[in-house]
Amino acid sequence: MDPRIPPEYVTQGVVVAPDAALSSHTTSYIRNSKAIASLWGIFTICFVILVVVIFVQPQWIGDTEDSRGTGYFGLWKHCVSLRPESGELICKGRVDDFATIITPAFRAATVFTGIGVAISFLCLAAMLLFFFVNAATVFHICAWMQLFAGICVLVGVLCFPAGWDAPEVRAVCGQNSGDFNLGGCGIRWAYLLACIATADAFVLATLAFVLGTRYIKMSNALEGLYSSSIYKGKRRNHQM
Repeated sequence: MDPRIPPEYVTQGVVVAPDAALSSHTTSYIRNSKAIASLWGIFTICFVILVVVIFVQPQWIGDTEDSRGTGYFGLWKHCVSLRPESGELICKGRVDDFATIITPAFRAATVFTGIGVAISFLCLAAMLLFFFVNAATVFHICAWMQLFAGICVLVGVLCFPAGWDAPEVRAVCGQNSGDFNLGGCGIRWAYLLACIATADAFVLATLAFVLGTRYIKMSNALEGLYSSSIYKGKRRNHQM
């Protein structure tokens, strides 16, 4: 084979025209990008479910075998046993009444995590724009939303431990508990899920930025290919 022929114009040992090679490459590029975009959409839906679960579940921290009392705590709701011998838990706290949230740190965590939940729903709604707006624009809009949602959830995760010195927490975790010190209690699954959701948001935002950039490049390649085809068609008509 002639070594002067660029390798991108060779497919399975067969020399193809530059336009055909570019068209084949662009088709493959589009297929791969759509597959990645579909996965991004699925994981975006999963992220929304995650943040809703961590917002409503009062299982951020809770008692262990070494705890003084019995109970568990979430962002705005907590359940404790007033009589350990009965094992009955009494739950308090309402998201629409901040006076029932036991510490300012828990209130701040509730606000920031709630904002993250709201932004994640807006991102989900923004995906409908794929039917009306350029895909690259939608990806960049969603990327910024996911970035801000991740930051808000992260702030909530960092604020929450500052409320572990509350009397209600110490009644369960012991007097050794304090800011960023759980004493006899332990981290529960909802808090770990919040950490995972934070990392997920940043990964999804990065992927959305990459997809938006790829779609811009893909649009430019398609435009160049289309313009080249029209130009060559006009030349052939002129020669005839």
